[in-house]
Amino acid sequence: WKFTFNEGLRDEIRDLRRKEGADIVVILSELGLQQDAQLARQLEGSGVDFIFGGETHDRVFDPIVSGGIVVVQAGSETSFLGRMDVTLKKGRVAAWKWKLHEVDPAKYPPDPEIRKLVDEAKAPYLAKLTEVIGETATPIYRNDVLETTADSLITDALREYTGADIAITRAFRYGYPILPGKVTMDDLYNIMPVNPKVRVGKISGEQYRVRIEDLLERVFAADPFKQSGGWVDRSAGTFIRFTAGASPERRIREILVSGRPLDPARTYLLAGCARAGDPPDALCQIEKIRDAKTLDATVLDVLRQYFFKHSPVRPTFENRIVATDLPARVWSQFYRSGP
Repeated sequence: WKFTFNEGLRDEIRDLRRKEGADIVVILSELGLQQDAQLARQLEGSGVDFIFGGETHDRVFDPIVSGGIVVVQAGSETSFLGRMDVTLKKGRVAAWKWKLHEVDPAKYPPDPEIRKLVDEAKAPYLAKLTEVIGETATPIYRNDVLETTADSLITDALREYTGADIAITRAFRYGYPILPGKVTMDDLYNIMPVNPKVRVGKISGEQYRVRIEDLLERVFAADPFKQSGGWVDRSAGTFIRFTAGASPERRIREILVSGRPLDPARTYLLAGCARAGDPPDALCQIEKIRDAKTLDATVLDVLRQYFFKHSPVRPTFENRIVATDLPARVWSQFYRSGP
């Protein structure tokens, strides 16, 4: 196996075709859907047939054909299985057919042998994992580029626990949806499996503005290869309005903190997580936080307490961050530039 980016990739592909005799060439990518489409454009005529991608966890029902190369993803959490049927003619792909198959547990029951292994692994922790800590009246999920109910729940809990002006969490797309009903500790570990400790500190309004501008550039950069991640930090206590298609450092139109315009000169109390390996003055990857303090409580401790106090919780989509030039719900970065 060799892992590379664009440099030397055409040579690798040529060798696979000519020296190894490959009939089909597939790139397995963890770049993200937007970047995969851009890579396909750059590799037109190279001999690549397909790019099977990950990172942004997009469910691609209709394949993207870019530069003559077929680009697909199949979501995450084993919710779908992507199947690509290929017809070869004289050592080349003559036809293909792609389909996402929903992995419905009612239709595809667990394999007994694998189920047994999973049950054995969970047995020592079963009492803790099955503890019911509350209820939710609305679905808790992650699947939006800008805002999700799972992260709104986390940041609301952090803000209430710490009394911070702003609470943030890094944006992710992992975790299966938690449907309305009882919520267990197993569900909470699904939302935040690493369970970092809570950290608070002081940040200037200008420092926070720069942070948001930087994140927006990482998510919406005109050059897909300059994008990183694919999600903006989730937050509580703020409202952010921006223009995704604006030039770097000029996307923000408005930031409100507790309903008032962000004051660049003011110091705000910020709450978030202490990621393992980060310097002591970093909070959710924001460095040089003043008077940073790591609390004894973990994020799951705070969530557990929040459920006990507020059940049934009702996290909803609140338009905490809004783009002037995008739909209300942004499911993927890709559609902005198209195939």
